[in-house]
Amino acid sequence: GEDLDGDDWADGLDNCPAIANGDQTNTDGDARGDVCDPFPSDSSEDSDTDGDGTGDNADLDDDGDGLSDAIEIALGTNPLNPDTDGDGFSDGNEVAAGTDPLDVESVPIPEPAPVLLEVAVFLTLLWMKRARVVGTTANQPQRFGRRRFS
Repeated sequence: GEDLDGDDWADGLDNCPAIANGDQTNTDGDARGDVCDPFPSDSSEDSDTDGDGTGDNADLDDDGDGLSDAIEIALGTNPLNPDTDGDGFSDGNEVAAGTDPLDVESVPIPEPAPVLLEVAVFLTLLWMKRARVVGTTANQPQRFGRRRFS
């Protein structure tokens, strides 16, 4: 049979077909060889999809998107894929924003960049100060004279 990793074990018999491991060491006796098993001494765990150090069997959120696997199953999203619809926003972020994690066209509105927000606040405050210095009231038209700001 084919041996893609070149370790002299046919892929169908190899306990880690993508990484060469000629001795096929499997300390915990599960289906995966030690070189590709993130938990080589724990037979109840052989994968950690989100890389958080908790095996998928014990992890309540396998893909690390902020939604538990149970919630993802109920929503129809993939508990092993943090961005089920592939739109660049995690399923958890989409649910929190009220958008649909199953629809690539439904995406959260990006937050304004902090610098732009600060500029907008500054300009608003400047406008408010100018209006106050000029002395407009609800019954008077706003006058823009050559008054100095203090």
